[in-house]
Amino acid sequence: MKRSAVITNSHALPVFESLKAASKRLQVPIFLGGGSLRGYHLRAYHGITAPERDYDVYVASNLHGILKQLKTEFKDARITRHNLTDGMPTVEVVLPNNLVFHFATIRGNANLYGKAEIEVKALLKSHAVTGADFTANAMYLDVNDLNAPSRVFDPFNGRVDIKRKIIRVVSPSVFSSPGSEQALLRAARMAQTMKGEFSDDTARLMKESAASVTRVPNYRIRRELEALLKGDDPRRWLKVLWNSDVLKHLFPSMTAPTRAQVRRELEKLPK
Repeated sequence: MKRSAVITNSHALPVFESLKAASKRLQVPIFLGGGSLRGYHLRAYHGITAPERDYDVYVASNLHGILKQLKTEFKDARITRHNLTDGMPTVEVVLPNNLVFHFATIRGNANLYGKAEIEVKALLKSHAVTGADFTANAMYLDVNDLNAPSRVFDPFNGRVDIKRKIIRVVSPSVFSSPGSEQALLRAARMAQTMKGEFSDDTARLMKESAASVTRVPNYRIRRELEALLKGDDPRRWLKVLWNSDVLKHLFPSMTAPTRAQVRRELEKLPK
């Protein structure tokens, strides 16, 4: 793959070539989703660019076979397996040049190869309801179509929300479901990146579910807040998290949403 309309990091292109070959050889549909497609549409609609290093990849089945091919072709790949709270496997593959690929298996009956497009889309939409947080992240594109972004499957109108710079949850349970509570912190970071605002329902649900943030693992709290502090206008987004009660539940000893106080609280978090 010499170029791609969606993927801008040239170091990632050989990996996607490998995934295309794996899809054909193993007869397994493989989809790009998440931040890469959000990033493409932010560039297309608003000229907003961000470093492209992380890729979310969704496979219909045979994750083991796909990882085996990657390890064969990319000897330096480091593979770490995780388990989500609902038992669905997720795998992180770290490659040279600071590339990180996050692999997840599509929920449901994923014997999709050769199935009608309507069946594929129905399963992807079902997966998004339980696996995606915001509409801007709930888009999917077959790895064979990386030069045809118009073929993106967008079941919750994420492109419209990106165009309007709106952060909107896919499901009312996003902020409170076990394992997805970090979306309370990610929401502010997404709004920061998109230079956008929350939908009214999303803002209301954040406040109603703010106490759930206490279940987020410390390493994820640190990752999300440190990224927010490094982004544009962090004071504004810390204030948003404060007014939604997220920071108040997370750090009860805080008295104001300042960068200095957040840094002090992060230093106190156990490793």
